[in-house]
Amino acid sequence: MVKLIIRACRVAKVVQPGDRLFSLLRQLPKLKNRDVVAVSSKVIGILERRLVRKRDVKTKDDLIKAEADAYLPRGAWGRLTRKFSALSLAAGIDEFGEWFVLLPKNPDKSAMKIRNFLKGRNHLHELGVIITDSHTVPLRRGKLGYALGYAGFNPLRSYWGRKNVSGRIMVHTLANLADALSSAAVLAMGEGGERAPAAVIAGLPKDIFTKSNMTVPYSAFHVPARDDIFAPLLTSRSWKEKRKQKNRR
Repeated sequence: MVKLIIRACRVAKVVQPGDRLFSLLRQLPKLKNRDVVAVSSKVIGILERRLVRKRDVKTKDDLIKAEADAYLPRGAWGRLTRKFSALSLAAGIDEFGEWFVLLPKNPDKSAMKIRNFLKGRNHLHELGVIITDSHTVPLRRGKLGYALGYAGFNPLRSYWGRKNVSGRIMVHTLANLADALSSAAVLAMGEGGERAPAAVIAGLPKDIFTKSNMTVPYSAFHVPARDDIFAPLLTSRSWKEKRKQKNRR
């Protein structure tokens, strides 16, 4: 039985442009082997200088179209986009004072960088890191956290060959650990002024962790729209593709 403990990590002040990533990470509590650290993508965007001054762009929508991997015509709720194989409004672009905050350029590399620093600082062998973002999903109100990038653990857990409670052998079931953990972490971190840009998750089974940064290939975790179970919906309208999604690993 897995018993998860999730601790939101508050900071003394709101992260500002010009702050340094490692200064933020030093504020995290002491970590243990097989912890997973979740960090907000907005905070990473600010610390990695993924910032555009509002006065330097004609409209936010121009920036959205430039940042999105693909997008649909603007609707009543905004512009629906695909970015890093996830559906979201506005390509994940947030606003912070005079700035537009973009998503990290390479979330997996950001997660690896954070993992390497925290492993060394805490003298650990096994540690997971997730870069979290939030989005809405079809037919549901409200936002959910999901994994924009990850390192140090397998984002999928296979139940292939295991028996369910009725004794039937399962052949297709995969548990999406990365998004499930992200959703729980974002719930703990909050979506407003909680000043909790990170969370630590403890209690995960040992078999999901890896010794290196490399986990499953990007293509094994993310599904092209044409191959997705929701392909009839995802491909029924004409998406404007900016570029092909590349393997980030």
